[in-house]
Amino acid sequence: MKCDFRQDFDRGDVVFHSTFEVQRSMFDVKAAIREPCLGRLRYPSIMTTPATSPIGVKTIDHVTLVVDDLERSAAFYVDLLGMRRVERPVFGFPGLWFQAGNTQIHLILKHDKSSFSGLPDAPPQAGAGRVFHFAFEVPDFEAAAGQLQSAGVRVRGKGLRPDGCHQVWCYDPDGHVVELFSRPRA
Repeated sequence: MKCDFRQDFDRGDVVFHSTFEVQRSMFDVKAAIREPCLGRLRYPSIMTTPATSPIGVKTIDHVTLVVDDLERSAAFYVDLLGMRRVERPVFGFPGLWFQAGNTQIHLILKHDKSSFSGLPDAPPQAGAGRVFHFAFEVPDFEAAAGQLQSAGVRVRGKGLRPDGCHQVWCYDPDGHVVELFSRPRA
């Protein structure tokens, strides 16, 4: 179901129009307010507040990846992408933790009690972003894509989201798909 309406918002001397969209599927309901002057979608908190859900998820804390070579992955996530290494508690298996903003990547070195490393590649007909992936915001999409190319990183594809964000999808050393995107410049 999609409901569109035009509403004027007065922000000082600036008046702009927004479109309210409600998208309903069997699994989710979400509302988005398109703010053309900001070039992004804003999801109203009234749709996802802990008071309306039994669990109340707040944020993504980390993504865990199983890898074949910790230092090779550190070169990708730290040296190329610019994440920083952070202290990792002592576990009974080797790993590394990296951080960007409030999100961490936890690496686990493949061992006999872990899953396999990486992911199988998606079929060629799967869209570049229509595969399992996670995304990082970067300040300059073009610069990021150029750095990936210079570093010889395999790129899955590029795209432009409907909200104006430019995207590039690449593979980390173990085949995990990583999206880098930048928001439209105001």
